[in-house]
Amino acid sequence: MEGEPKILRDPFAQGLLGLSDEQIISHTALLGDTPYGAAGWAMRSRFAEDTLAVAIGRGVGQYVVLGAGLDSYALRNPEATVTIFEVDDPPLQRWKQERLEELAITTPNCLRFVPCDFESMSIATALADARFREDQPAVISWLGVTQYLTQSAIDETLSWAASLPSGTQIVLTYVVPGKEAETAKAMHSATGTRFATFYTPGEIESVLLGAGFAEVELITPENAQRLYFDARSDGLVASELERMAVGTVG
Repeated sequence: MEGEPKILRDPFAQGLLGLSDEQIISHTALLGDTPYGAAGWAMRSRFAEDTLAVAIGRGVGQYVVLGAGLDSYALRNPEATVTIFEVDDPPLQRWKQERLEELAITTPNCLRFVPCDFESMSIATALADARFREDQPAVISWLGVTQYLTQSAIDETLSWAASLPSGTQIVLTYVVPGKEAETAKAMHSATGTRFATFYTPGEIESVLLGAGFAEVELITPENAQRLYFDARSDGLVASELERMAVGTVG
């Protein structure tokens, strides 16, 4: 496995997955040095949580994880001063809750599960049912999703986020076009999965500004390398294909 220091320490990940050491090592080997490997996943979660930590320092009290999957921030921070809203498709969210019960992991008071059928319900409606405060700023994590969505679906989510109060931030990933993106697109197409929305850095900046965000920060591979990968002995490097951006409401 990768060396020290760890980019993100997650003692809950393996238990939630239900995989043995051998299965995890085998799966990681199959992924190889792709941006979908463990290093890429860890880096994007770490960056989102670092952004959240700064926001908490200035008084932000809400954290929304869109497409939460097996995100474990709430489990790793049970005494968090923010309310954490995990938004996900109902079947996947139920499965996660069942895994937590099987592992006898207590759900912290700071966590609210928000089931949302994204095809038939708006995120705003789902969050309102979970007592999300639209009059208060939030940090929104939206990782590993945009490449699977249509532009209209992306615009809808970004417009909702940009409508929240000043100080709200959305942290998202996007895939840049090119040979690597087309290879990934073909791989996903073989399984019937749409993987087709790509952006250049300039395009994602324009999309975020057009949605209503006052400021946009683009995390380049060089930025990511300096923050999380420099001076490592295991050869891990920041992804060129999947990148990150932060939109801030003014």
